Amino acid sequence: MRNTAHHFFLYDASGSTTKLAAGEKITLNPELSSRIATILRLSAGETCTLFANTGETATLELTSVLSGKGAKVQGTIVNISNATPLQPEITLICGITKQATFEEICYTATQLGVSQIFPITTQKSYTKAYNAKDMN
Repeated sequence: MRNTAHHFFLYDASGSTTKLAAGEKITLNPELSSRIATILRLSAGETCTLFANTGETATLELTSVLSGKGAKVQGTIVNISNATPLQPEITLICGITKQATFEEICYTATQLGVSQIFPITTQKSYTKAYNAKDMN
């Protein structure tokens, strides 16, 4: 078993994330399964941490890892806890750029510990590629 801790965010687009419970068996979505099986090459018996929409963290012990096309990862939740916010809280206020650049800014900022990102528009902001839905 490796000593490296792996952390993932479980995104539920429907917003109907069910409450996770210790001892519950879950199957991860295909995209996350592919990353775990193909890129990280984790195997059964290893653990990783999942962050849910609810702000909870779940320690997952992998029970089954199938790699390749149609990767499938299953596991059992070992522990549930609440995520502790980082202190001090860091806020980033940045102008909107082209979408790929803006996403890179957001990813890098969160890796550095930024907890809130406020995009602003200015006269020189790039807003042509964004519609009202994207801005929300």
